[in-house]
Amino acid sequence: MRITINAGHSEVDPGAIGPSGLQEPLINRQVSIKVCALLNYFGHRTQLVQSDSLQEICELSNTWESDIFISIHCNAAENPSAHGTETFYCEGSTKGSGLAQYIHCELVGLGLANRGTKNNPLYVTKHTDAPAALVEIAFISNPEEEAMLADPNTQQTFAEAICRGIQNFEKGGQY
Repeated sequence: MRITINAGHSEVDPGAIGPSGLQEPLINRQVSIKVCALLNYFGHRTQLVQSDSLQEICELSNTWESDIFISIHCNAAENPSAHGTETFYCEGSTKGSGLAQYIHCELVGLGLANRGTKNNPLYVTKHTDAPAALVEIAFISNPEEEAMLADPNTQQTFAEAICRGIQNFEKGGQY
């Protein structure tokens, strides 16, 4: 299976920054690298993409004829007590909804607060040909979750959960 992993944001568009100065694109990339390594170990072909151009990200996924597209992000809010995980998919995409639900279930299983799966026509979920999900792992703006996101061992745990969700989707398709 061909899987495109998009590490959200980059140096040009840094996304969210945590209270200690932790930058979202760095965490997104570290988790994405771990996800790709695990997926490769299980025999999948992966493409890691990190770009400020949402159009370029989608074109790379579509040109490569990805079977699955995952965009990895850290959430943020003005309220530092906001916490948990949420996963988005494009409305009308049954497979995208199933993919989002499988991944989300695995992340919630780690003890993260369940903020739900939500349909939202985000550019990358709407313009990729493959079933697509955008994962907001945890809140980088929450000091406790920022510490979890910064920890390489916890990053590995998040990557493993995302991979289990992908594998469960591969086995079951719709949720």
